[in-house]
Amino acid sequence: MKPITVYHFLSYMDDADGLSGHIARIAAGSRHRHVAMQAAGFHSVRGGSGRLRVLRLGRSAPDGNLGSLRAWLNCALLAFALRRRFSGRGHRVFVGHSRAGCVVALLLHLMGCRGRVWAQVHTLGRKRLLYRLMHRVLGARLIWLTPEMRAYYGVTGQGWENCIPPPAGTLPDAIQAVPLISDAGTIEMGGMGRLVEWKGWHVVVDAIDRLPPGVNLRFRHIGAQGAAADAAYAAALRVRAAPLEADGRVRFEGWTDDTHRFLREVTCLIVASTGSEGSSNAALEALRAGRRILVSDACLLLAPLLRQSGGGWLFPSRDSVALAALLERLASQPDHPARIDFRPLAAFDPRAVCERWDALFDAATIPQEPKLFPPEA
Repeated sequence: MKPITVYHFLSYMDDADGLSGHIARIAAGSRHRHVAMQAAGFHSVRGGSGRLRVLRLGRSAPDGNLGSLRAWLNCALLAFALRRRFSGRGHRVFVGHSRAGCVVALLLHLMGCRGRVWAQVHTLGRKRLLYRLMHRVLGARLIWLTPEMRAYYGVTGQGWENCIPPPAGTLPDAIQAVPLISDAGTIEMGGMGRLVEWKGWHVVVDAIDRLPPGVNLRFRHIGAQGAAADAAYAAALRVRAAPLEADGRVRFEGWTDDTHRFLREVTCLIVASTGSEGSSNAALEALRAGRRILVSDACLLLAPLLRQSGGGWLFPSRDSVALAALLERLASQPDHPARIDFRPLAAFDPRAVCERWDALFDAATIPQEPKLFPPEA
């Protein structure tokens, strides 16, 4: 079978949410060739991409969040420009990621590229009607991350039907968790992600500020500021955290590519998102490193995995009082040896993920090349 070239459209201007890492891991284990279509000026903070090739688009490529009428127009223009590439006889297929990527995939499907187009949803966003419409048109070609995401958007299905999670790296059956309290008697809590409001870092800062003086806990954060629109939130967060930074209880360190070193230096990781968290590469990385995680109950996809794996604790979203109470309890009670069970995460193993994607690409509807000398009747 001739290899297929898979074009992934990210539709973001930076890689702060790890989407290109998601695609690179698929490319590394796939039988087919993979190309990332990125807007001009795209900035990656996630490092190398392995076998993943890159195709730069013009600056008119639509923004991933569809925050303006111009972004919607750019989706239509991009789909119109790409329609011939994915409707001819070439062995090429298209996968759209993020909101704009899904819209481009939908338009390509309507423009006649049926059988050559998929879209994957990565966020628990507010545009539920849009994704229901996409599901009505694309059907099984709209791919969810987990069954919980499909249920969030009100789309019926059985089990992992039409769901392919992000690849999480090779997983053992179980691993011994590192002690929550370090040898120095301190909970070393880490946070990874952009300084944006829906990530909930203000909830973490408020909770730490509520802790009694005797609670030994330090919070370190790595992550970029994000888009210019998030600058006001980042600035207000730093002002709010300034007294805690002066006491050494909170530290915002900016982004680092060496996430493995960062995870080695913390004893747990917090995912405090108030919504939109489709999945969390940081949480999966932390579990693989033997670090337990604290997760807000707004992370609908992580919550069931947390319960099944025994990898940490849940707390109510946006509730700094409840989070402070949880942190105080964890700091004051004995931390019994714990094992993280990875069997509930088997679907996230990259081999399983790549096999499922390759099965879809193998079934792509690609017209056969005409034979110069057809067999005689």
